[in-house]
Amino acid sequence: LVGEIRTRRIMPIIAYCYRLITGRYPRYVEYSLRMLALLAGVCLIFLLSRMLLLRVDESNSATLNAEKLALKEASLARGTVQHAWRQYRRHSWGANELAPGAVAPSKEADRLVGRKSGLTIVESLATLHLMGLDEELLQAQEWIDNRFDFTNTTEPVSTAATSSRLLGGLLSAFSLTEHLPFLYKALQVAEGLLVAFDTPSGLPASAAVPFQGPVAAGRFISLDEMSQLYLEFAYLHRLTGLQKYGNAADAILAPLRRHMDARIASRGEAILANDSASIGFSWSPPGVWDVRTGAPTIGAASNLSGVLTLAEVTIKAHLLLDGDRNALSLFQELLSGRLRLDAWLNCQSGVEEDECGFNLTVCRLVETLLLSMGQSRDPFVQRDLAYQLGDLCLSAVQLGKFNLWPDQLVLRRSAARHSFQLMEAAANVRYSARPEPVLAGLLLWSRRRRMRHLRLLSLTLRSIARLMRGSNGYEGLRRVAAAGSPKSSLLHSDNRQPSYLLGQTLKYIYMAFKPNRLNLVSGEWVFNTAGQLLPVCSGRQFGELRQLVLNNWIEVRRQLEVLALVRLNRRRKGFGIDLDELRGAGSVRSRDLPGTLLIAVAPALLTLFARQFSM
Repeated sequence: LVGEIRTRRIMPIIAYCYRLITGRYPRYVEYSLRMLALLAGVCLIFLLSRMLLLRVDESNSATLNAEKLALKEASLARGTVQHAWRQYRRHSWGANELAPGAVAPSKEADRLVGRKSGLTIVESLATLHLMGLDEELLQAQEWIDNRFDFTNTTEPVSTAATSSRLLGGLLSAFSLTEHLPFLYKALQVAEGLLVAFDTPSGLPASAAVPFQGPVAAGRFISLDEMSQLYLEFAYLHRLTGLQKYGNAADAILAPLRRHMDARIASRGEAILANDSASIGFSWSPPGVWDVRTGAPTIGAASNLSGVLTLAEVTIKAHLLLDGDRNALSLFQELLSGRLRLDAWLNCQSGVEEDECGFNLTVCRLVETLLLSMGQSRDPFVQRDLAYQLGDLCLSAVQLGKFNLWPDQLVLRRSAARHSFQLMEAAANVRYSARPEPVLAGLLLWSRRRRMRHLRLLSLTLRSIARLMRGSNGYEGLRRVAAAGSPKSSLLHSDNRQPSYLLGQTLKYIYMAFKPNRLNLVSGEWVFNTAGQLLPVCSGRQFGELRQLVLNNWIEVRRQLEVLALVRLNRRRKGFGIDLDELRGAGSVRSRDLPGTLLIAVAPALLTLFARQFSM
């Protein structure tokens, strides 16, 4: 401070004034100023230390409150899962889902994965393992080992749902527990779904009979379904080293890459022609594809759900498979020009005040944006967008008086204030505890560690336990207007305990309150599109799994040979759709049968030769 005073030539003036008044030597002025500067420095240090101590006290208090809240809510989450599991085991063991109102199995998921596929059991395996529910996990393990048999499924299934939920659930359970029968059952599901790729273009049909072939209803496949099939087959290719799974995964991305390359070429032509309207337009792949031609259907427009799923799958494939460049290039082209919240919403741009429907699947974009920050040119913009969208999704928990987020939401957009607000839809709204807002809350809490995110998750869990619980399990709700009073509403059951309640929603909540060895922030584990955990291929856990598969390769090969025989026996012409017509005359795919036959009879031939030589 004294040096600053001297440089500004203020000291001589102060000394002259001081000498005129007091007649003393001016060095006392310098000493006084030094003492004042020292005193000011001491006061400043004291204030800063006081502020730091208060911040530390608040942080310790927040940490203590978070630990107390986490201990209480983790116990409540475990109790919720145990009650739902007991009722499911008592009333619909082995079925896909439970209908608590009817005290019987629910048939709503049968059209997706087939009857008696145990969808609730398969999706709950990771939840039971993470919560340490050993008794329930042993019950599920015994059922899958002894009674799960995908070869008995004779009705058409959704290839996308079966891949992400059944195949993904079994692969996740094997990755967490290293229980080999889970891998064998996963191979069973994968082999059953491979027949969906038996089309002229190689694109998978959206519906197929396992081990038998595609059906007529599966001729057209949406972008959403195509994307969901990629991750599990690509991961299984890395885990087993079998090229047929890698070929199936490549067949999904190949038409998308061709379409993207054509779009890039047209963008280059637009640059040469100085067409500014076409230069800045982001790539939006069509929403529906024809499996016979491998091309988009005529007039097929892009849809938000398909773009969201493709973006999620491609960035997860890049991280999970330790550098999938094809998937990364697709993701970067998808994200180009879309680092604004309104680019992912259905509201009209340019309108001052607008209301539009809000799809909860948009909340999964929070995970996509946070995962891809390392590959972004604007990571901080991307992070802020993820936080903004996550807070918007979590605000749905506080809508209405039920403290449950509805399945149907309305988004109010104000262009002048650049704000977005969620509202409930009109009447007859369903509350099925969908997992997307909870996943957004888990990711925000893992990244930001703010107590309000944890309190909202706690409010979510208590609302589920208070409103959705019944004597026979947990079931979704419907809100209907009360008679004679349009402003009030009543809750009625929709008679379904969805499998994702145990497989995703309650698992996400528990992971927020009870952190474990699965580090989501560091990227050692990745969720698939159905919320099932898979270890990244560059990690230690995947290396151990790969070594386990190699050590038991003889049994793995035997399982595949048995499944090849099942596929050969089940393939017959004329089921659902003429297979020759679907493949096309002279198709390369139609010549796969001799190879399958050779694989099937090879063990018998080797055994015969061995006996001849031994004699």
